Amino acid sequence: MLYEEHVDLSDHKRIEEIISDNSVYMWEAVDSEKLGGWVPDIGLTSFFRKSIFRPYQNIKIPDSDVLSHRFWGTVENQSDHRGLKHIGILFYLYDGDNCEFELSLGAEKIGFYKPLMNDNNYHLIITTKKVLFEGEMEVFQFRALKKSRYRIEKFILLDHIPTASIKSLKIENINFKRSFTPNNDSGVIVVNFTTSEPSSIRIESDQLFEILQNKKKKRNFQVNFNNAQDVTEFTFKIFANSVFGNKALSYQTYEKKLVSHKNNDLKIPIYKSSNDLDFGKTFVFGVPMEEGFLYISDEIVVNSKNGDAKLNYEPISLWPDGSIKWAKVFLNSSYFKNDICYLQKKRNKYYKSEEKCFQSGKIIIKSQNSQVSFQENCPIFINYHRTDYLFLEAVIVFSNGIKEKISKISNFEVIHQNNSKTEIYFQMISFTFDYFEIKIKCYIDIDTRGVFQLQPILLIKPSMEFKDKFSFKNEKKLFSEENEILRIKEFKLNLPFLQPDTIEHSFLNNSNEIQEIFQISDLLSRVKTSTDTECNNQRFEGLFRLKTGQQQNLLYFKEFWQTYPKAISVSSGKLSIEILPAIEKDMFSFNEDEIHRLGFWFDDNNYLLKMGMNLSSSFSLDLGGVFTDFDDFKQLNDEILPCIDLDYLNLTKAYKFINPKFGSPSSKYEELMPKAISSFFDDRIQNRAFGHINFGDWYGESGFSWGNNEYDTALCSLVEFLRSRNQEWLALGRQAVRHQVDVDTISDHFQNEKIGSQAMHMPGHLGGYLPPYFKSKMKGTTSIPSHTWVEGLVLYYLLSGDESVKDAIDLTRKWLLHDEKLNFYEFSNCREAGWHLIHLCSYYEAFTDNECLNAAAIIVEKVLKHQNPNGGWNRMLTESHCGCGFPRCSGEAGFMLSILLSGLSRYYSYTGNEDVKEAVINGAMWLIDNTFDELSGHFRYTSCEKRTLGGGFQQTQWVIESLAYAYYFSKSDLIEKYLRNSIPTIGEYPKNLDHLGLGKALAQQMRYTPFILHMLPKDE
Repeated sequence: MLYEEHVDLSDHKRIEEIISDNSVYMWEAVDSEKLGGWVPDIGLTSFFRKSIFRPYQNIKIPDSDVLSHRFWGTVENQSDHRGLKHIGILFYLYDGDNCEFELSLGAEKIGFYKPLMNDNNYHLIITTKKVLFEGEMEVFQFRALKKSRYRIEKFILLDHIPTASIKSLKIENINFKRSFTPNNDSGVIVVNFTTSEPSSIRIESDQLFEILQNKKKKRNFQVNFNNAQDVTEFTFKIFANSVFGNKALSYQTYEKKLVSHKNNDLKIPIYKSSNDLDFGKTFVFGVPMEEGFLYISDEIVVNSKNGDAKLNYEPISLWPDGSIKWAKVFLNSSYFKNDICYLQKKRNKYYKSEEKCFQSGKIIIKSQNSQVSFQENCPIFINYHRTDYLFLEAVIVFSNGIKEKISKISNFEVIHQNNSKTEIYFQMISFTFDYFEIKIKCYIDIDTRGVFQLQPILLIKPSMEFKDKFSFKNEKKLFSEENEILRIKEFKLNLPFLQPDTIEHSFLNNSNEIQEIFQISDLLSRVKTSTDTECNNQRFEGLFRLKTGQQQNLLYFKEFWQTYPKAISVSSGKLSIEILPAIEKDMFSFNEDEIHRLGFWFDDNNYLLKMGMNLSSSFSLDLGGVFTDFDDFKQLNDEILPCIDLDYLNLTKAYKFINPKFGSPSSKYEELMPKAISSFFDDRIQNRAFGHINFGDWYGESGFSWGNNEYDTALCSLVEFLRSRNQEWLALGRQAVRHQVDVDTISDHFQNEKIGSQAMHMPGHLGGYLPPYFKSKMKGTTSIPSHTWVEGLVLYYLLSGDESVKDAIDLTRKWLLHDEKLNFYEFSNCREAGWHLIHLCSYYEAFTDNECLNAAAIIVEKVLKHQNPNGGWNRMLTESHCGCGFPRCSGEAGFMLSILLSGLSRYYSYTGNEDVKEAVINGAMWLIDNTFDELSGHFRYTSCEKRTLGGGFQQTQWVIESLAYAYYFSKSDLIEKYLRNSIPTIGEYPKNLDHLGLGKALAQQMRYTPFILHMLPKDE
C-alpha cells in the first residue's frame, strides 16, 4: 500500500488559530451525515470537546469503519465548500494506536494516509495534494483501516497548507545525582533530562557513560556516567534529534557539590515504642538523614553505657550530592535505655569492616547446634545434631492431581550479614503447569542462637513460552480473565530434618497427642490426633511446640488464623507447613453474601490464584532450643519497628512535613484517631475480612466491593504510627502493604503493559473470579493511576527496609513511566493527572528519583496547556457529574480538581516552578467560584448544580487540601476566608452509613490531613 504525503501539525496554539479562521470550511465530526460504527462522544467519556470514536466492540460490525458526509449547507446555499481544497482531519492520536485511513470523494479514491506520531496528542493531518469539491450531492468518505479508536473532532477544507509555527527543540529539566553501584566501589553520576519533542539522543564526553532508554523515541532520558568516584568536574554535550526533524545541542558541566552539615555531633533519637522483653533482638528499620550529614565512608554508632558501639547500616536512598537520605540500620534491642536510644555519626574513627567473601555459588551459615549450606542449583542441607538432612522441600498439587516436588534453589544471595544474624534470599527452581509458571521466592534470617525466620512467597506467572507466543491482537478474544486463574489443590513446605512426634499448641488443654492442626476458616478449625478428629471454632494463634521425646522446638506462624486456610502437620513423620492445605469447599460455613465476599477464591476442592498474584507467609523456628515460653517466642517474632522521632524526621526534610499531635490545630481530628483504629479493626471483624486473599484490605466500597485499600490505607496508618508511636497503626499499615503487594499489584502478566499495575476496587479484588459487573462498577481488572497507591508502600519501605516490598515498588514505578500514560492528560479528568503526579513525586521525595520528577514535568506541561485563562480546568462532564442530560455541561468535580492541585503543589515544592504555583492558586479560586454552595456553607460534589443539591461536610473535606496549599502559597484573604470556614469539618466522620465502607470514609481525610495542618491560618 502506497501512502500519500501529508502535513502533521501538533502545536495546540497553531491548530486553534486555524480552526478559528472564519474563511476555513469546517464541520464537527459528530455532525457527519452517516457515522457508521462511530459513536458520538457528547458526554460519554471525559473528552474535553465533542468528538467521535470507535469503541473496540464496534470494530467487527460491517461498514463500521466508514464515515460519510454530504454537504447540505452548500446545497441549501448556507455555506460553500466548493473548489480545490486540502483536506484536514483533527485527530486525537492515542499512543500505540495505528490510525491509517483512506479518503474518498464519491467514487474517486483520494489516497491512503498513515499518521506517524501516535502520542496521546492532538494532530491536524492535512493532505498535501488538493481535491476538487464540485458541490451538489457528492459524498465524502473516511475509512478507518486499522483496529484503533480513531478519535476525530473536526474535518477541515483548506485553500492552502498553513505554515507551521516555528518551534525549537529544547533540552530541559537537567538534574544531577551522585550515586553508587551496589558494592559501593564505583561512583556513578546520574544525569536526567527531557526533550520538548520525542527525540533520539547521543552524548559526547571523555567520561565513560551509558544511555538508559527504551527502544522507542521518547522525551525522558537518563545517562549514567560511570567510574566517577573520584571525579569532581567534567563536561559533556547532549545532541537531540526529534521525530519532527528539529535538532538541539546542550553543553553541560558537572561540578561536585557537597552540602556541608553544621551539626556533625547530632544525636538521632530512636524510640522502642513497645514493651517487649529484652531478648537481644535485632531491629531492622529506616533512619532519615539531613542532606550532607552522612556519607558512605562514615559510620553510625549507638550511644551505649559501655561506650559507643558501631552499627551496621545500608543506604536506602541518597540525596543529590551522594549523601545518605535514608539508611537501613541494624540495632540490637539491648541498646535501648528507658525505651530510647541515640544514634550518632562518627568520622575518621571507625572504619567499615571488609565485606565477607563467600565461595562463589555456595555459603555455609553456622547457628547454635546446626549449620546450613546454600549452593546454587542444589537443595539446601542442614547439619542438625551432627546429622545431615534436607532442609526444605516445596510441594504443589494441581487441580488434575499432578504433584510437583522441588528442593533445588537458584539466584541466592546474602542480603546482609553481621555478628548476630544472616539474611539470605533465594528462589526455588520454578516449574510450569499449562501456560502458568510457578515460582517460589524465599527470604530467610538465621540467628546465631538458632532462630530461623522464613518468608516464602508463591508467585503465579505466565510461562515464558506462552508469553513469547502471545499476540494481543490474535488472542484477546480467546483469552479472558477467567483463563488467568490457576487451580491448586495443595501447597506446602516440608522441613524433613524436623521429625517431631506430636504438636502442642499455646492453649491450656494439650493432653492429646496432636498430629495436625487445620485452621479451616476464621470460624472453624480441626484438630487431628492419633485416635480422633475434632472440629471447633478455635482460632489458633500460630504458636506451637514440636515435641520429639525430650527434644522440643517452638514454631510461630504469623497470622495463622487470619490468613486461613493453614495447617501444620507431623502425621507423615516430618514437619509440614501447609500454606494451602488440601480442602473441600463444603468445609466452609459461608452464607448469603459471604459466598462471594469470602468464598470467591475457592472452587470445589481447589484454590483459585490469579496470574500476577503473590502469596506470602511468615513463620519462625527455634532450632537452638533457646526458647521454652510461647509468649517470649511470639514477642521475639512480633514485627515491632523502632520509631524515629517525628520532630527529627521533619528536621531532616527527607520526607514531607508531618504535623505532630502536640499542639495540633484540629483537636477534633486527633480525637477521631483512636476511634479510627478501632473502626478499622471492628470493620474487619464484622465483615470477616480474613483469608489469604482478603486479609489486609477493607470491605464495603459501593456496598459490595473490596476497597483494595483506597485511599492508601497503608499511608494513613504509617503516618499515624509516626505521630502516635502506636504499634497497632504499624500493624494495620503492614497488613495493608502486604495485601497491596501480594494481591492488588500485578507482578507478572502475558501483557507487559499490565505488569506493576494495581487493580481497582471490586468484589473479588481482581477480575475473573465473579461475573462481569457483579454488583460492581467494572467488569474486570481495571488499573489506572487514580486507583493506584504508592505513598504507603514507599513509606513502609523507608521505615522498614523490607526488601520483599521493594520489587512491587519498582514494578509500579515502571508502569507509571510508560509513555502512553505520561502523555495521557490531553483530556482526561483532573484526578488522573493529579494522582499520577502524586505518585511520581513520591518516588522523587523518597529516592531523589529525577527520572520520575521529569516524568511529572511532562504531565505538568500537558496539564498547564489546558488550564482555563482564569484558572481551573473544564471538561465535558459525564452523567455521574452532570444532571443536565445531553449535551452535558462543562466543568469538573471538586474532589478531582483538588487531587490535581495536590499533585501540582508537590511538584512545585520540589521545582519552584512559578507557573505551577499560580495554577494551584487559580485552581482554588475556580473551586470557590464554581463549586461552593452558599446556602449550605459547604462545597458541592461537582460544578453542575443539577447533579448534587447543595453541599456537605464530606465534599468540603475533599477540597480542604487544595485550599490549604493555595493559601500557603498565596496568603490570599479570599482563600483564607473559605479555608477557615472549612476547618471545622476536619475530623468529622459520617454517621449512620448505609454500608460499612469505613476504610474509604476514614482514608479520604487521613491521607492528607497530617500533611496540611501546619499550613492552616493561625489565629491572631
